Amino acid sequence: MKRITFIVVLSILFNVLLSAQQNSEHFYYYKGEKIFLQQRTDKIYLKFAPNTDKEQIRALVEKNTSLQRTSGGRSSAILEAKNENPISPADIEFYKAKEYEKS
Repeated sequence: MKRITFIVVLSILFNVLLSAQQNSEHFYYYKGEKIFLQQRTDKIYLKFAPNTDKEQIRALVEKNTSLQRTSGGRSSAILEAKNENPISPADIEFYKAKEYEKS
């Protein structure tokens, strides 16, 4: 019985430590202090080459009806999930693989 309890406690501890390690991957340093970032799964930031055509950006943003553009500049866009669900890995891969001709 003690052995089973030990194994259960050990596996719970292992899962907690593994989870903490995964969450600590995203950080930056500011004035020598480590600042941790919290990863968002309901938004995606897209950055385009400075001379990407505006119409190409608009067409790309409007292509996925489950996302909406919430902000961005001339060569960037922030897309947010309309239904507050996480953005799917397939959508992320779609945007990562997209390339546009420079005008």
